[in-house]
Amino acid sequence: MALAVTLYADTRDVWGGRYDVGIFKFAPGAAGDYVTGGYALTAAMFGLGRILRGVKPIGGNPAAGKFLPHFDSTNSKFMVFYPTGGTGANPTTPAAPAILTGASSVTLGSAGLSPGFATELPNAADLNTTPVTWDCLVITLG
Repeated sequence: MALAVTLYADTRDVWGGRYDVGIFKFAPGAAGDYVTGGYALTAAMFGLGRILRGVKPIGGNPAAGKFLPHFDSTNSKFMVFYPTGGTGANPTTPAAPAILTGASSVTLGSAGLSPGFATELPNAADLNTTPVTWDCLVITLG
């Protein structure tokens, strides 16, 4: 099942006479439905204009704050990343970093600790165990 998108009442507008905009609630579909590369988006999903120009997360429920959403404008995909940590190298059920689950110290090698890039959720990741929702501003060319 795909990402469910729902327009919030009274949020649709036209900017500059050519851009259709609206604020939508994004909610993952069935458990484990995340596909590597992100959820595919089309302008038709939003009932706005013909060409999807942008998706900007502007809020969400508290659980959504644990993830890093990103709109891949090249491929029209809504991608979800998580920060370093979790239950494994690439868990399908993201969790808090190990240091937050009870450890009181970290032993570092001689190289020290270096922050890394966020990691995209893997194929079949389950965003419904939390569950998460994002509020996103969607812009289409009319």
